[in-house]
This record gives sequence, C-alpha cells and structure tokens, in this order.
Amino acid sequence: MSNLKKYKQHKTHKKLAENNTLSTQEQLPHTKKQKNNEKSNENFQDLIFFDKMKKFLPWIIIILTIILFANSINNDFLNWDDDRYITGNQHITLSWENIKYFFTNFYFVMYVPFTMLSYMIDYAIAGLSHPWVYHLHNLILHTANSILVYFFILQLFSKNQQKYFIAFASALLFAIHPLHVESVAWIAERKDVLYTLYFLLSLIAYLFYIKNKNKKFYFASLTLFIFSLLAKTQAVVLPLTLLLIDYIQRNFLSDKQKLLDFIKFKDKTQINIFLEKIPFFILSIIFAYIAIKASGTNEPFAERITNDTKIAVETGYGLIESLVLVSYSLFLYIAELFIPFKQTVIHPYPFDAGEMPYIYYLYTLFSASFFISIFWAWFKKTKILFFSLTFFIANIFIVLRIKNFIISEHYEYIPSIGIFILFAFFTKDIILKHNKLKKLIYSFTLIYIIFLSWHTFNRNSVFKNSLTFWNDITKKNNNVVVGYYNRANYLQRLGDETINNDKQKAIDYYNQAITDYTKAIELNPSNIGAFSNRGITKAKLENYYEAIDDFNKVIEIDSTYGNVYSNRGNAFAFTGQWKKAIDDYDKAIKLKPNFVDAIFNRGMAFANLNKNQEAIKDFSKVIELAP
Repeated sequence: MSNLKKYKQHKTHKKLAENNTLSTQEQLPHTKKQKNNEKSNENFQDLIFFDKMKKFLPWIIIILTIILFANSINNDFLNWDDDRYITGNQHITLSWENIKYFFTNFYFVMYVPFTMLSYMIDYAIAGLSHPWVYHLHNLILHTANSILVYFFILQLFSKNQQKYFIAFASALLFAIHPLHVESVAWIAERKDVLYTLYFLLSLIAYLFYIKNKNKKFYFASLTLFIFSLLAKTQAVVLPLTLLLIDYIQRNFLSDKQKLLDFIKFKDKTQINIFLEKIPFFILSIIFAYIAIKASGTNEPFAERITNDTKIAVETGYGLIESLVLVSYSLFLYIAELFIPFKQTVIHPYPFDAGEMPYIYYLYTLFSASFFISIFWAWFKKTKILFFSLTFFIANIFIVLRIKNFIISEHYEYIPSIGIFILFAFFTKDIILKHNKLKKLIYSFTLIYIIFLSWHTFNRNSVFKNSLTFWNDITKKNNNVVVGYYNRANYLQRLGDETINNDKQKAIDYYNQAITDYTKAIELNPSNIGAFSNRGITKAKLENYYEAIDDFNKVIEIDSTYGNVYSNRGNAFAFTGQWKKAIDDYDKAIKLKPNFVDAIFNRGMAFANLNKNQEAIKDFSKVIELAP
C-alpha cells in the first residue's frame, strides 16, 4: 500500500509539474506581447516628440522653405509667359480700367483676374526694374501655403494621436519638394501658389464648419472658393475635395450600405451632406464653362490673331493613343513625386501620332492598378489610402488630358498633398509596428529630405534668366522647337542690349541666335517665326541678301503675315532697292493700315527717291498715329 501511495504521489507530482510547465509555456506569448508593447510604446514616444515640439514645427517649415527658395528671389523675368503677363502686358498698370479689363476678358487663353491683380500690385511697387519683388511675392505665398497644409492636415486628422507628426511630415514634403520649384521660382506660375492659398483656406474654413456647425464658416469657405477660382480655374475640383473631407470626418459614403442608402434617398444625413455642396458645384460648373471658352480662344499676343474663337490645341492623337498617354501622364506625375528625375518645364510627347510603340500599353496597367487600389481601399474601409489616392486624382484629373506637353510639373502643386499624406501615414505605421526598421526609416527619411532639399535649391537656378531656362530645356530635350526658338529670341535681345557698348559681343549673340533659329527650322521647316526672326538677325549683321531669302521663305509659307513685308522692305532699303522697298511697305500697310513703322519707313524711301510730297504725307500720318 505504501508503494502504491508513493506511486500515486509520484503521478500527482508529475501532473503538477506538467501543469506548471504548461502554465509557463502559456505565459511566454504574453511576455513577448509585453515586450512588443514596450517597444511600441517606445516608438510611440518617438512620435510623441512631435507633440512636444508642436510650437516649433510651423517655424521649422517656414525657415526651411525660406532657406531653400531664397536664391529664387534674385532671378530675372523670363521671356516665356513672364513677358506676356508682366513685361509685355499693356494692362499691367494698377487702375480701375485695367482691373475691369481683367475681370471682363480672357487673357492668354485663361481667366485669372485675381492673379493679374497681384501682378498689378507688384508693378505698382516695383515697376519692371526689380523682378525680386515679384519673386518674393511668390515665395511668401508658397511659405504661407506650406503652413496652411500643416494646419489643414492637423484639423483633418485632429483625433489621430500622431497628428503632429503626420501634419509636419506632409507639410515639410510640400514645402521642400523640387516639383514645386516651377510654381515658386517662375513668376508666370503665380496662379498656382495664389489659387492654392484660397483653396486651402476654403478647406480649413469647411473643417471649422463641420466641427462648430456655424454657418459663417460655411459661407467663408464658399467665398474663399470663389477667390480661388478667380486666381485659377483649376480650383473647380474643390467640391470633390470637400466630399473627401466628409468621408474622413462624417463617414460620407464610407461603405456599401451608406452608398446604397444614399442612392435610394434613405439616408437623410448623407443627402444633407451632399446638398451642402450644391452651391460649390454650381460655381464649379460656371467656371468650368468659362475655362472651356477661354481655352478655345487665340492668344492675345500672336501678331496675326483675329477675334474668332478657335480650338487652341489640336493634337492629332486617336482615342486609344490618348487613353495610353493619359495613363503615361498619371505614371509620370506619381513617379516624379517620389523620385524627381529629368525635371524640365517641357515634357514632350514620347511618340508622334500614329507611331505609338506597343510597350506603352503597359502604362494602362498602371492606371488600372491605381483605380483598383482606390476601389479596394474604399471596400476594405482603408480610409487613409482611399482619401490620399482620391485626393490626388480628384485634383489632377482635369489636366490628365492631351495638351501642349505630356505633363506640366506645376499641375502637381495641390494634388501632391494627397501623396504626401499617404507617405506620412506609411512612415508612421512602420515606426510604430516595426521596431527593427526604426533606425533605417529615420536614416532613409533624413537622406531623402536632404536629397529633395539639395535638388530644390539647385533647381531654382534654372529660372535665373531666360538663357539658363532654355539651356536646361534644350539640354534635356534636344528636339523641342520652342526651346531653340525662344533661346534665340533672348540671344537676339542680348545682342540689341550690348551693341552700343560691345559690338563684338553683340555679334556673338546674334550668331548664336542664328544657330538656334536654324535648329528650330530644321525641327519644323514651316516655322515662320524662326525664318522671320533669323532674317531680322541676319539684317542686324548686315547680311541683307540672306535676310531677304529668309523673308521670302516666310511669304512662301504664309503670304498674309504683315510684318514680314515691312522687314523685307527694310532689307531692300539697306541695299538701295527703294522701289522694291516701297512695294513691300505698301503690302504691309494694306494688311495693317495703321502700321506706324511701315508708314515711317515708306516715307524715308520716298524721301530717298526725292518724292517729297509722298514722304511728307507719310510722316504726317506717323505724327497723327504716334505723336
């Protein structure tokens, strides 16, 4: 019996031992979980650091923005769009008459009265002698926008524990990104930074309306939306952005059931949220119509324009090619946000109409994946992914159409915010969930910010003057006609400015201009502007017979081009062919009856032929037209 008892005791002790062992094993995962929680808390504390620094975060953004864009202030005006908006703008003087003109007319195929008003204010302060005033204005607007991005995201994700990190990271990327240099360092892109200012203020006012239920914030948002539209009609997409805010803040159409209830008019809350946007949508429709009307008009600076409405751009690409190019554009817009490569103001089409390589069909897979990701994010209620991607596409889809160039970097100014928010959330999640990757993420982020900052600082110098501007374009795209043509125009102007002080230097500029005009003609043999201006430049070098050949070519291409007759008449006059000169002046005046230069030069030709009465008649007409 005693042995049996001992055996039972042994079995009991063994079971207890086994139970103890099992208990220890059950505790292991809990211990591991505790350690993970400790690590997570440690990582959380890393992000809480931004909460403690919240007073300084806006100032860090401001200081970095000013440092990185400070060198843009010393840039000059450019001879592409800056001349049209400012230096060659006859309505630039600040007056009620000119203000009325911009509010009642399209200007350079656009309706941007607020932007033009901002130029008029700069002109009243600095004239044309101090371009740094215009550049400083752009920098102030960009700095303000960067801070508004910070506060917008802070309000949008106010319930998120890491809101300061998310807002700071997103706003910092917005502030320093090289793709925004075009909007800041180029005076002509003032409309980007100006419409964004009112756009962001409208979004922030709407967030205050949601939280406070105070109608004054609603009307403030609506008013600021109008201001944004008056700065640039790309703001028409703001109502869609407001609905995305509702998706985050008020769960608008956030799942399948809400969508069905909304469609069936069962959910009054959802319907009321949408009805709030009706005034915004009405404004969008009105300004979209205005934008379409404006884009169908000729530029007011072309020498041969009429008042007839014409289609501004005819691309020649078929439907399939256009869809592929849209997919390609979407890919480039997103890819350059992550790695800004081969940045240039002009991104030409990768192929001509009817010559698309089959490899480009692959880009449609990218666009399909992009939209599938949006649908998947909505279906899975992955709100941040859905909001970020939809914010991006909602704000860029109206420029994903075939225009002059495949992409224009300044169009990314507002849309980029969506991708930056996604980047901030992605970084935050990695830091919180993957402790081993924390140091790697910090190191990569620092290197990435330094890379973007360095690239931004250097890119500002591209906009230093017209020569550096066009040099950058022709270096990266050696088949873009406009690059050679406009650089030649600038070189010709430099020759005119230096001819009195340094004749040899002026001759060098003229010869460089002729080289560029010749290249432009090689790329486009029907470019009458290049033929005409090359002829003018040759005449300045006293190569009059070569100039006449160029003018003849212009007339062969287009016999209604009035200025060329006057220019050829001048060349005939310099070679003593006075009768031929008078014939050309007659043709120029017939096409442009009040052509002062042609009338004056015809008077000079008459005087050289001793036809004094005819000469006096022409000189009297000149005095009448231009006292």
